[in-house]
Amino acid sequence: MELNWLASGLMWLLPLAVVPVIAHLVRRPPKERWFFGAMYLLQKVQHQNTTRNRIDDWLLLLLRILLLLLLGLAVLQPELRWQDPNEQTEYSKRVVVLLDRSLSMNQTLSPTDSSTVLEWSKQHLEDRFKEEQGQRIFQLGVFDTTVEDVFSEWQDNAVTVSSALSTVQQSEQSTDIVEAIQWARQQLDGQGGEIWLYTDQSGTISEALKTEIALLVEQNVALIPHTPTIEDPSNLAIISASYGSGVEGGSLRFVVQNFGDSNRETRCTTTLPDGTEIHTIVDVPAASQVESFVTIPRVADGGIGTIEVLDDRLKLDNKWHFQLPQIGASRVVLVDGDPGTAPIDSEVYFLEHALAPSGFGSNFVTEVVGDLMAVTPDVSEQAVVVLANVGGSSSSVGSLVEYVRDGGAIFLSLGNNTNINSMNQAWQPLLPTTVKDRYTISNEYDYGSPIALPDLEHDIFTPFQRGGLAGFSQAKWVEVFRLAEEAPEDVKVLLALENGLPLLLEYTIGQGKVCLLLGSLDMESSNFPLQSVYMPFMQRLIGYLGGQTQGGFRVDAILGDGISIEVPDGLSSLQWTSKQGDVQASVRGGKVDLLSDVSGAFQLRVENGTPIAWVALNTNRAESNITVEAPLLEVAAEVAPEAFYETRPVGPWLILMALLLFVLQALFRTDATEPQEGLNAT
Repeated sequence: MELNWLASGLMWLLPLAVVPVIAHLVRRPPKERWFFGAMYLLQKVQHQNTTRNRIDDWLLLLLRILLLLLLGLAVLQPELRWQDPNEQTEYSKRVVVLLDRSLSMNQTLSPTDSSTVLEWSKQHLEDRFKEEQGQRIFQLGVFDTTVEDVFSEWQDNAVTVSSALSTVQQSEQSTDIVEAIQWARQQLDGQGGEIWLYTDQSGTISEALKTEIALLVEQNVALIPHTPTIEDPSNLAIISASYGSGVEGGSLRFVVQNFGDSNRETRCTTTLPDGTEIHTIVDVPAASQVESFVTIPRVADGGIGTIEVLDDRLKLDNKWHFQLPQIGASRVVLVDGDPGTAPIDSEVYFLEHALAPSGFGSNFVTEVVGDLMAVTPDVSEQAVVVLANVGGSSSSVGSLVEYVRDGGAIFLSLGNNTNINSMNQAWQPLLPTTVKDRYTISNEYDYGSPIALPDLEHDIFTPFQRGGLAGFSQAKWVEVFRLAEEAPEDVKVLLALENGLPLLLEYTIGQGKVCLLLGSLDMESSNFPLQSVYMPFMQRLIGYLGGQTQGGFRVDAILGDGISIEVPDGLSSLQWTSKQGDVQASVRGGKVDLLSDVSGAFQLRVENGTPIAWVALNTNRAESNITVEAPLLEVAAEVAPEAFYETRPVGPWLILMALLLFVLQALFRTDATEPQEGLNAT
């Protein structure tokens, strides 16, 4: 409620209220005098004039000031104004009921009342329908991001509409009030009526909403919001969580947001894909956020984990799902095609020490073998198979191809054991295209071609955004293998030389991946193993390949986003698996869409095989903000004050009070001059 002054330009009249004070301070001595005998005696007494201005009648003065103030305020034409739904419509028998079921409607009414806003709304509607039986006709729309039309036509039986409320379920989706109001307005078809809007009103206000409200007023439609009084609104939510490598098994960093007005201390529980739980206590200041972390064990299964904050005010957004690569148990088989006479001549010497440096522990379990025939590749046992300068033997290619197609990963490097002709024939299923020749750039490292800066948006190179990029340009290559033709479009060039020659290629075969290095892992082709960037890069590359075998493509998404996964050709019997159960997936145009109205962890699989993709689907944290930025009536009153404001003039009441004060001062008025005049007359 607010007080407005319609004639505020007359404020200058208010200082006239001091006139009574001036009148009381002005002395008016008698101008005519009559002397009698005793006066002559008094003249002989020394006369001392002690005249001073003083206020003799405080009550009379106060009444006169208040009288003038009331009259002055009445001249300013004050009026009281408060927001109110525009309920006075010509066609009020038709009512469209809009019921918000978005995530924020799951918040409880108070710390002691566990009833949610949605439950209150449904009960309030049921009570209203009992009162309105036979008096109105209804349409019912349930909305979140979209509007669900419960009935195809108007209902004149309030009991039928009331019973339909029992089927309304809580949603995890966001709110779109604009679309809901637009749908309701279309149901009324420009013929007027009422809209009962049940919503918690949380969220942002857009200009589109103001446009819709203006159209409602124009079409004589009353917008009547209904929202319960929520005591001490509060909510805690995890708004982000991400894994980062480091000591032990790395750490999971997460951010907790407090959407309430009081400080909160609570517990967060991190659950890893293997079921391991890690508990953390966080203290979150009011209307603020804090970052915390938990240390991941050195050995942990890859997949999607969850972190949950303990909060009873809005439970639907307590969980956050995050991607976790396989930690510690990544088994890597290193096939050394040319062991050499000295350790540094070994093809896998530098790689082995990069993956398992002495004294630092390792995220990889490495096994070095000298004969490819000794390897039986199996996706359940080996995360990555490294083929370092292995001669072309066709007897093992078939098992390697099946291994990759089932979801395995291969890192293939070329060297002096590579026979181009036999390799193009025997290893053709594992190559993106045929190899042309072995090209010598220089005989000395100083004159070799350095590596061009990589794409920092790729998962492998993301950590190098903070430093280490210079190490790539310091690596000089003196000899590389060249392809007979340009790589196909589906082949990614992860590394290339500054002279334009591709160096490291990535491509998929079935469900797995292959990385082809057009050079050797030892110092025969380059000085790359001597650079400081070599160790972190190889760890990241092998970890990337190993993570893919454990989880396929990894996607982080928000509920409501379009999620589309590209799948290799020829796959069938795909299905999405989650805690909600298995759902058949259909391939359209080489892609599979995830259609879900709930958050969670989802896997795309070929029947019960290795996952092709992991999707961590979380709710929109905009719905977690339970703060009402601008109440609907306030927005509506801004758009159409004449429809959404009730006004009452205050001026007549002020004039009435002024008249009462005038009568009151007449009763208390005293005439101090009457006794003196009588004395003078004597």
